[in-house]
Amino acid sequence: MNSPRFKFLALLLSAGLFLTACDKDDEKEPLSAEEAQDAMAAIDSELANELEDLANAEGFMALQTLGGLSGAGDPFPLGRVKEARKNPNYHVRKAVNSLQYIINGATQHARTQGDEPFNYTQNKGVYEWNATQQTFVKTGSSNIIEIRFPTEGSTTNDAIFRLTEYAEVATPDGDEAYSATAIEATLDIENVKQASLSVDIEYRGDGTDEPKFADITYFVNPYTIDVDLDDRSASTTSFSQRLSKAGDNLIGWSLTATYQGAKVEENISKLKGTFELGSALFTIEIEAPTGSSQGDDLNDFIKISITIDGQKVGDIVWVSDTTTGEPIPYVKYTDGSKEPLADIFESLGATLNELALIG
Repeated sequence: MNSPRFKFLALLLSAGLFLTACDKDDEKEPLSAEEAQDAMAAIDSELANELEDLANAEGFMALQTLGGLSGAGDPFPLGRVKEARKNPNYHVRKAVNSLQYIINGATQHARTQGDEPFNYTQNKGVYEWNATQQTFVKTGSSNIIEIRFPTEGSTTNDAIFRLTEYAEVATPDGDEAYSATAIEATLDIENVKQASLSVDIEYRGDGTDEPKFADITYFVNPYTIDVDLDDRSASTTSFSQRLSKAGDNLIGWSLTATYQGAKVEENISKLKGTFELGSALFTIEIEAPTGSSQGDDLNDFIKISITIDGQKVGDIVWVSDTTTGEPIPYVKYTDGSKEPLADIFESLGATLNELALIG
């Protein structure tokens, strides 16, 4: 477990960089170091502002409030990228379980393992937050499930969560006795749509709650968060998470791992993926060291380049910290000068950490 090969993979999975660009990007003139620094500083500032706006969006805050009132906790699949890459199945399950708990808690039918499955049809109706009793109370009938609750600071139930589709399967050998396979819902605040979510998940069919396919989409006006997993192939696993606004990608990453043998971390032979920060695109292809090629220099195995709007910025190189020996990613510009990647995206990094998007 402490071989150079495993050490390489562990370092890679904690680096936080899985990136892409098109071949045509090299057709444009490269940016100078000064031009690249100015462009990346602008991207840093812009995206930091966008993430603050997301955190303050009405739909985002309302769903977090609903999660708190129902006892489900944070319903958003914004886990740390490092953790999500290491175990995307758990990341997907965690996001879906939060939605299950919201539904179960609000309709007064929270379950423990071994209980009967949640009957969507029988539980259709209107459920309202009762501030005096500090619980949800069924107050009327409906052809769907409606959950009415107050947004933060409101004295009335001014938000309505409408669940229009729900399905699940038995997963007795997993963390949950039953796991959701389909969820469709919207959230209105004072009759204006502020959020929606769509969940489509396929499990392995062996009684566990390990998904082999997942397509999860959150809309939080005007932002969209997409989480996708495809583990149906015998030799590859793909996982991605993306934040966009009005169709334009703001922050996104994806990863495809190719395995030799069983699908365990030490059998990864190749990693390809994408990471984008606004108009900055990083491209990467990694071949795991084998045999006599094993070593500690990540530059021998990790190839990363950066473009902004199709213009070459430079490459990522790994430099050992003089004190700890830890490999640190630097941007090496086209003129040969270097700068720590963390320094370039300092403002954005702080905001991302606050939202638990990276770590």
